[in-house]
Amino acid sequence: IRIGIHSGPVTAGVIGKNKFSYDIWGDTVNTASRMESSGSPGLVNISGATYELVKDLFECEYRGKVKAKGKGEMDMYFVHRIKPELSADDEGLLPNAMFEMARTNLDLEELEELKALKNENSVKGMASNEVPPGDPAGSNTETDRRQSDRRADSDRRKPAGARPLSELDNDRQGW
Repeated sequence: IRIGIHSGPVTAGVIGKNKFSYDIWGDTVNTASRMESSGSPGLVNISGATYELVKDLFECEYRGKVKAKGKGEMDMYFVHRIKPELSADDEGLLPNAMFEMARTNLDLEELEELKALKNENSVKGMASNEVPPGDPAGSNTETDRRQSDRRADSDRRKPAGARPLSELDNDRQGW
């Protein structure tokens, strides 16, 4: 078995009229698939984006830039084990309490960064009265109006019960 992991935004939701199915879409999903197909049996292959998120927790081996179908060359890493100081066993398979504390600290740091970014964007938008790109209130061309209409049509076609990823993330427990 090969495992590939990439980190980034996804679109998630329930699809189907008679038989409902939960699914995810987007470039992040496609890139994760490329990580899997570019990996080796028995190993976990991760992208550079994922490496940046886990490098303090796991021992990883840089594979170099590897050609991935439809993606060009991408930085890839093999994950070998949990770092010894964060592992409860000699093989690096079981996390210890320090691992959990380090992971929690990373989650909190990311949350603080997102809050700061949100506040920065909110203040910037209010201070200059900017209209976000694609906002119908700022439309001044026929193309903008058509794009806005398409987005509205798309929203009406969303499956019943579909929720934004931000809401799903709030339901997430653990990793």
